[in-house]
Amino acid sequence: MTLSFDELVSPRLLDVPDYQRGYAWEAEHLREFWEDLELIEPGRRHYTGTVVLRSRGGSLLDQEREVPLEHFDVVDGQQRLTTCALLLDRVYDRLEALHDGDVPGSRRRLLTAVINGVTRPKLQLGSDLQEYWQLVILDGKPQVDGPVLAAQRRLSQAAAFVEDRLGAAKAQYADDSAYRSWLRRLAGKVTSALQFTLYVVDDDSDVGVIFETLNQRGKELTELEKTKNYLLYLASLLDDGPRQQLAGAINESWRTIFVNLGSAQLGPGHEDQLLRAHWLATQDPRQRDWEKIRSVKKRFHRHKYRQDKPRLLKEITAYAHSLKEASAAYRDIVADSPESFAAYGKDAADVRKRSRQLRQAGVVLIFAPLLIAARLRFPANGEAYESVVDLCERYSVNLFHPGYASRTCNTWMALASWPARQGQQRSLRRMCQVLSWAFARSPGARSFAWARLASFCDSGLFLPRYGIFAWLLPW
Repeated sequence: MTLSFDELVSPRLLDVPDYQRGYAWEAEHLREFWEDLELIEPGRRHYTGTVVLRSRGGSLLDQEREVPLEHFDVVDGQQRLTTCALLLDRVYDRLEALHDGDVPGSRRRLLTAVINGVTRPKLQLGSDLQEYWQLVILDGKPQVDGPVLAAQRRLSQAAAFVEDRLGAAKAQYADDSAYRSWLRRLAGKVTSALQFTLYVVDDDSDVGVIFETLNQRGKELTELEKTKNYLLYLASLLDDGPRQQLAGAINESWRTIFVNLGSAQLGPGHEDQLLRAHWLATQDPRQRDWEKIRSVKKRFHRHKYRQDKPRLLKEITAYAHSLKEASAAYRDIVADSPESFAAYGKDAADVRKRSRQLRQAGVVLIFAPLLIAARLRFPANGEAYESVVDLCERYSVNLFHPGYASRTCNTWMALASWPARQGQQRSLRRMCQVLSWAFARSPGARSFAWARLASFCDSGLFLPRYGIFAWLLPW
């Protein structure tokens, strides 16, 4: 069925699930949306997209209006719904300032509801945006530290875009009466002229199929964002208690990840580098098998957990926690800071010095999986971690061609990741010993070291191709 924004939102309470993407619209999307509104002629309608809802069962009483509201999750369409709600909020603010008496009723009908004595937005965003959306964007209460997450920044930019357009329009009208009429027409376009095709699904399997297709269109997400969305979708398959526990753990992990990367001003490109490096260090060291989000879905496929929900809770919680820990390691590897490696105590200064030297060589990302594995294996042993950094730094000096460094580092990943994952401290120490021999000045000693390194293929510590490649290195 096709509904206006008013018909869609007025009788419903809408929640955006945590597994959905955060607010993703940027300037280009906002400009197109505004142009669509400007082109709508009086009395005409404009089709604006599809909204897919999933019923949460039952209804909740809006105590202010004393009407029941059907409760739904927004499976698709939240970007446009959020933008419409944001625009209406700002238009109503300006109309209230011009003493328009119709605004309070419209705001209560379309933007807010009182549920169990608590006022909340009719459209509530996911838990990582919920507080920012309600307090900062809708209520206008500034935050001391400003937006932290990318989706929060986009919401703030969208609010600034709307304010700019509304302010520019005001300058074109000679008096408040004309401006008030224009604002009313604009609000009418949003509430009545924009048309949405509504689909309601009831089955979780239908939601899963829709979810799999959502990230294939619209604004491209980073692989890290896609991974979070997929893990939260897996969490939605659990019962209420475990679902809330797992969703909370995932959201907390991703908040920490974005704070760690943001504190070092590491942009979206580093999000995917982190995801890849962590995967190679903890899940599968074979670079050629890394397929981004496809690898994550294969390893944590939803069908695998149909009959084993406790396993889902355990494995996804462990993976999210490990990635969170790796984000701090990655930040310290890539960015220099006086607070880096603080957990290493008295060894922190020496580790920072060694890491700085490796960073200056310009090939630090090649060693990121190895260094993350070592950091996870030795979270409080600065001396052990420093020895690995030292080997990486000397390796980058001895092997001049970056292409060789990149390919040969596969061997290191294999040797470091499995001991880090399985807790085999002796294996990691043996790796450091053998690689130390590889940097000896004597060609004979070096050849002997690589022979020992190649022999590790027989022990199952890494695949034979790594050992074969070790024999072919151009010494």
